[in-house]
Parts: sequence; C-alpha cells; structure tokens
Amino acid sequence: DALVGQLLDEAAANDLRVYEASIATVRPEPRMALQFPGKVLATAASLWIADSGNNRILECDHSGRILRQLGSGNPGFSDGRNRDTAFNNPQGMALVGDALYVADSGNHSIRRIALATGETSTVVGTGALGHDLAGESVDPRQTRMSAPTDVVALEDKLYIAVSGQHQIWRFDLGRNKLGVLAGNGRLGTSDGDG
Repeated sequence: DALVGQLLDEAAANDLRVYEASIATVRPEPRMALQFPGKVLATAASLWIADSGNNRILECDHSGRILRQLGSGNPGFSDGRNRDTAFNNPQGMALVGDALYVADSGNHSIRRIALATGETSTVVGTGALGHDLAGESVDPRQTRMSAPTDVVALEDKLYIAVSGQHQIWRFDLGRNKLGVLAGNGRLGTSDGDG
C-alpha cells in the first residue's frame, strides 16, 4: 500500500496521472451449457430456445448471443420476472403479439411471458398433475392438465398439445375460454369427430 501510494504521488507531481471513466460493463451471458433443449422458435428478430433440462427460456439474437434468460434455471413453479420465475421442463412456445406462451410440461401448465417486462404468469393449469376436461365454464387457471408439450397460435387462439391426456385443447385468449378441440383422452388412432 505504501509503495502504491508513493507511485501515485510521484505520477501526480509529474502530471502523469490520467483520470478516465472506468469502462462500462454489462451483465455477462449465462454460461450454463444447453441441456436437452426441447423446442426453438425463430422470429425475424430473435431466436427463442426452451432449454428444457435447465428449466429456462433463452432469448438469443441470430448470431447466438444470449440477450435474456427467463427462469431461474432451477425446477419449480412460480410466477415472477425474468430470472425470478421458475419453469419445469419447458417445451413448445408460441408468440402472440407482445407475449410468449410456453408449454411448461413439468408444471402441467401454460405460462405467458410479457416480453416488454419479462413478467411470467400462469394462464392455464394449476401447476399440479391432473386430468380435468377443459370446459368453457371453468377458470383455465383452475383446470388441471397433464404434460402439455407444444403450443401453436392462430389469431387470438392458442392450440395446446396436451400429451398426457392425448388431446388438443383450444384456448381463446380474448374470451379466456378453454375447451377440447380433439381427442377423447384415450390413446389410439381412431378417426372421427373431434
């Protein structure tokens, strides 16, 4: 300490000290390697990766640089913002307006991420395994489901592959109504009405 102080004093006496602002730093990219990424979603601006084994969603640019991590990286079921939320084996994703919908397979739910804020909320499912029938008179957040693995959006409808129940559900985002589109809940290959 004494030697450093002496050198600084000598530099100041000879007018050699330079005072510059420190270099700005940014939060480093998460360094955790991908583990069993289940699904990807590409848009014109971003690449979304469901890093299923690490229980997180990554927003990347097209060069592969990670822009944002959603989810803590630990399995769990909690709503929150950015890394303060928890997923369990996230899978399929669909972009609707300014929101990303995620089939949170291990939590038996559909989660909505507001892209502007990173806020995650549960829109379908209770977080617990169940085999309820989707009905329009029931609050979608109180409907138990089994292992949703994918979601697809068309206009204001979200179509959900509920793999554990062998069904396709339709979620009307505008009306907050949930119903069965196809499948009787039994494994098979029979053709017929929805």
